[in-house]
Amino acid sequence: MLQLEASIEARLTAAEQARAEDVLPSLSRLMNAGVGVGKTREDHRCLADQLYACYARGREVRRLMSIVGENGLPQEDQRYLAFAARFENTYLDQGDTRRTLAETLDLGWRLLDPFPGTELKRLTSDQLAKYHRSEPMP
Repeated sequence: MLQLEASIEARLTAAEQARAEDVLPSLSRLMNAGVGVGKTREDHRCLADQLYACYARGREVRRLMSIVGENGLPQEDQRYLAFAARFENTYLDQGDTRRTLAETLDLGWRLLDPFPGTELKRLTSDQLAKYHRSEPMP
């Protein structure tokens, strides 16, 4: 019985991971039709690109962590790992919550708060000045 439960849990974990891996191309295709002057906020494209880049790095760190363990990760990698978890749990999985586009963009910026502006290469200096609140990592 325990072996069956472990097998089911492993399959569910693999299915969840596959869904997470497939979500970014879907989000990107949906967004491309609605981004542009007069359609969304000026930071939309760059913010989305930055969020995707941070999430991709977080997923890479997650794979590395399975080899070296979390304690073996440098602080910078731990920041990306924490970002990936927050991105999945609050940005992608919003549950029953309904957010406006502006609220979604603002949430994206809040998720980037732990990163220094110098690490956020896909955003302009004007966008960083207007929206980014760099906060030290807890």
